[in-house]
Parts: sequence; structure tokens; C-alpha cells
Amino acid sequence: MDTITNSLQNFFNTISYGLGNWGLQLIGAIAALIIGLWIIRIIMKGVSKAFEKTSLDETLQPFLLTTIGFLLKLLLIISIAGIVGLPMASFAALLAGVGLAIGAAFNGSLGHIASRCNATYF
Repeated sequence: MDTITNSLQNFFNTISYGLGNWGLQLIGAIAALIIGLWIIRIIMKGVSKAFEKTSLDETLQPFLLTTIGFLLKLLLIISIAGIVGLPMASFAALLAGVGLAIGAAFNGSLGHIASRCNATYF
């Protein structure tokens, strides 16, 4: 009977220790998410006001705002994954593959966007 009691005691201690560490990481990740989204919202408002003050083409403003917002949120998610304890090497490889695929898919389109931006300013 003592061996069963000791085994159950060790089992519950192991579970409580694991959940305690994981719970703290989860709470830290949620706090980082809330604070990060708040900071991203402030940055996006500042960028939007800066775009309004400049003579940037009005059709280009929403595209750039969406792109900047997406990249900031992607960096936030990767940072939160690091807080939780997920390995970052897989995210780096995934991000590199996605970047390569997008670059190959938009090869001609990005050149047209760049030439339009260049024609707008010069």
C-alpha cells in the first residue's frame, strides 16, 4: 500500500511541477501578447499619421500599413512562441521558406510596385 501511495504522490508532484512551469510560461505569453498588441497599435497609429503628413500615394498607404502591421504581428507571434518554449529553428526555417515562395510568386509584381513607387517620387 505504501508503494502505491508513494507512486501516486510522486505522480501528482510531477504533474503539479510541470503544470506550474507551463502555467507561468502561458501567463507570460498572454501578458506579452496583450502588451505587444497594444504597442503594435500605437506604432500603427504613428505610421498612419506619418503617412498622412507625407505626400505618399493614397493607394500605396493601405498596402504599406497592412504589410507593416502583418510583419509586426508575425514577429510578436514568433516572440510569444519563444516565451512558451517552442523551438525557434523551425520557425526560422518556415519563415525563410515562406519568404522564398512569396518572392518567387511575386517576382514580376514586386517590380511593378517598385517602379510605381519610384515613378511617384521621382
